[in-house]
Amino acid sequence: MSTVDPRPVVVLGAGGRAGRQVVRHLVDLGVPCVAVGRAAPSLGAAHPARVVAADATDPVELRRVVAGSRAVVVAITPFSSPEELTADLDRDFFAGVVRTLDLARVARVVGIGLFATLVWRDGTRVMDDPELFPPFLHGYGESRLREIAALEASDLDWALLTPPAGLSEDVDESDGYRLGSHHVSEGELRSSLDYDTLALAVVAEVVRPTAHREQVVVLPA
Repeated sequence: MSTVDPRPVVVLGAGGRAGRQVVRHLVDLGVPCVAVGRAAPSLGAAHPARVVAADATDPVELRRVVAGSRAVVVAITPFSSPEELTADLDRDFFAGVVRTLDLARVARVVGIGLFATLVWRDGTRVMDDPELFPPFLHGYGESRLREIAALEASDLDWALLTPPAGLSEDVDESDGYRLGSHHVSEGELRSSLDYDTLALAVVAEVVRPTAHREQVVVLPA
């Protein structure tokens, strides 16, 4: 008898740099997948994932696309460029998504966090360092902190996988990864990580969860 879970994994933000890689790895594993974006993500005509256009900030649309899912990956961003981070910022953007997923009783949520919400070993927040996180971005940082607060207040089984500041498309693929706590050293924060390795960590937390109701950092092995 097959033990394959027939329920799909819903990937919000499937058209983005991280989301596309998550979808690819899920498909490679044979995991049913629904790729969701504000505009239907372009994954190629022969791509086996189901592609859906939906607005994650619309509670009715979001509950519709996540109904019956095995897990939801949150790889969304309300902005397409850093210049947009200061314009008409909805600081409850991410928290609103979390609250809808909680009301929908989603079985598992794996999100991709922001490095600035990590905490130094001395207990201070990375986003309080103006050299690492410029003050004009603090509104965006606050929106991600509200996301964490909403996760902590929810009944969801969640994990927030947070890459270091060195996340980039322009670095070599890592030889694996490791998960650490949300308390980081400067060396860990400045380490380099590629999007493919980040996606592998996200998919692993979907199919074989190890982190539960916590924020963790994804570091190169």
